[in-house]
Amino acid sequence: MSKKTILLLGAALAFPAAAMAQAGSKLPVSRTAGIQRLVLPPAQLSLVSLPMVERVVDSGTVTAGPTTTIGVSTTTLSDLTSLPHSIQILSGAALGTRVRITGSTASSVTVGAAIAGLAEGDQYMIVPDDTLASVFGPTNAVGLRGGSGAALADEIYIQINGTLTGFFYKNAGLGTNGWKRIATPGAPPEPNAPIDPLTGVYVIRKAGGNPVNLDLTGYTVNGRQKPKVVAGFNILSNPFTLPTTLGKSNLKDFITGGAGAGTSDLVYLEEGGVLTGYFYKDRGLGGTGWRRADNAGGANQDSVVLTPGKAILFREQAGTASFTLQEPFTD
Repeated sequence: MSKKTILLLGAALAFPAAAMAQAGSKLPVSRTAGIQRLVLPPAQLSLVSLPMVERVVDSGTVTAGPTTTIGVSTTTLSDLTSLPHSIQILSGAALGTRVRITGSTASSVTVGAAIAGLAEGDQYMIVPDDTLASVFGPTNAVGLRGGSGAALADEIYIQINGTLTGFFYKNAGLGTNGWKRIATPGAPPEPNAPIDPLTGVYVIRKAGGNPVNLDLTGYTVNGRQKPKVVAGFNILSNPFTLPTTLGKSNLKDFITGGAGAGTSDLVYLEEGGVLTGYFYKDRGLGGTGWRRADNAGGANQDSVVLTPGKAILFREQAGTASFTLQEPFTD
């Protein structure tokens, strides 16, 4: 296996049959359970997508909205805030939106801001959010390089409330071991640091060591995905298990293009530890289409592949912050 290869395995999850049936019964439509293995080579950066959900806590139809309090048809909700959870809309104008839950009752959930386009009767599902512990293990079971500080340890960057935040695993020196913020290594560990819904992870591995495997298990989520984006850089998960291309992704319909990279939103894709930026050229000499950010007058890049398992580094630098990934299909 190449160190730079992403394997998508169609194996069934190692869950008891009863647990699988119970989890599957909460899904509004059929989903695929499986495992995705990503290889994280040393001395390299990797953009990691988080395409699956661990389980579906509940699902149903919206009974009231679109305020910050969303009525839900279930009556079995328990505490959804001691560990982070989100609600994802599965139909209607808000299809693909997933936002964090900040409070809940037996028949409603509270979110930070009203979901645009949400209407009564829309389908939803409630899922646990990814955290450092759920992705990499509470005690770094994946085997990233730790240390007494971030200088020699591998670094992980996640989005928390729209802000890129760096972490490392402390396993030496004074103080408590565990997942620590790079900016505040003396603070308590944060294994349950929540990763913003529909975002990915930026991993920087330092020199030395061996490749490590990151195994992600859960259920795939079909359909359009609309992550919340902010001005500046966003690490966005590519949720789909099928490859598509920049040209077929319809990303151009949801971001701001321009005559050059300086006036356009930028999409960075990572392969083999190398980040390459692209923008959509919608005017000027040389025709329209996707172009490399460092070569606006160069060849059309519509055929560049969005690889399953690889997150997207999106720079919102022009126009209204927005991003949508449609369901891709292979020919």
